[in-house]
Amino acid sequence: HGSHYGAGGENIDTRTGNLNFTLPLLGPKGRNGTGVSVGLSYNSQMWRRDGSQVWKLGKDTGYGLGWRMMIGSITPYWQDYYTIHHYVFTDSTGAEYRLDANTNNNWTSKDGFYGTYEAYGNRLKFPDGSSWNMAYASAGTEADAGTRFPWEIADSNGNTTYVTYLQGNGAPWLQSSSRIGFIEDTRAVNQGFGRTYQFNWTGAAGSEHLWYITSLINDGASYNFYFSASQTINSPFSPSTSHGTAQLLNSVLALPTGLTTSFEYGPNGTAELTKVILPYGGDLRWQYRDFTYTGSRTLREVQTRSVTHST
Repeated sequence: HGSHYGAGGENIDTRTGNLNFTLPLLGPKGRNGTGVSVGLSYNSQMWRRDGSQVWKLGKDTGYGLGWRMMIGSITPYWQDYYTIHHYVFTDSTGAEYRLDANTNNNWTSKDGFYGTYEAYGNRLKFPDGSSWNMAYASAGTEADAGTRFPWEIADSNGNTTYVTYLQGNGAPWLQSSSRIGFIEDTRAVNQGFGRTYQFNWTGAAGSEHLWYITSLINDGASYNFYFSASQTINSPFSPSTSHGTAQLLNSVLALPTGLTTSFEYGPNGTAELTKVILPYGGDLRWQYRDFTYTGSRTLREVQTRSVTHST
């Protein structure tokens, strides 16, 4: 659905001007070679203005403001305290699909996504026979509280991948945040629990940031993550207005190749991604502007985009 352009992880919506940038990282696999992806993705639509009210939509759940890392997620949107209006499925690239066709609490999409979310059992089913058990949800004071993530991923032949998550901020139980602890697929090394990829975190419990990912199967998928110090975040609509503080993702170092992908952000502390420097020196750049829709709602959109080739 929709129309997009871009390359090298870049995806710009031609209707909304929204930028989505994705850095694929991991590929858990089953015995028959099928698998899923784990991606790090940034979404530029972090700000909205309704009249004089400004909303900071971007979140920092441990990967830097505006960034997410996941296999996929399901987020409920409520009509009132008791009634779900629709769900949104987000895949590993950050692409979002609205699930708003409800048949006996089985939710499907009109947006080109062909899976079914069975809300009673928190299970997401796909046409190829695979399914995800979405039993775990962010809780407490997590920025994405209520969003569900897969802990068991099964293909049609019964091969399974398991994902564990850290404890959420203010939540008294484990598996209550989007911050991944480890992933176990069919290649896992047994270290008390079977583990394929180990995620290592730094910072206070409940507000950790990702430090590095270790591959325990020596497939080269190990990474270090570098963040800015905590800094003031300002609205692009009124640059002198502060919206708290956050850390920004500066770079990702791939081990053992030593290749680095670096990120730069716009002026005035808006946390809008303006430049990605690719591992061999080329870069992608963006500038943004305001666009006001009918009803006085203003969002940010990509105004110009440029590419510099590596030398």
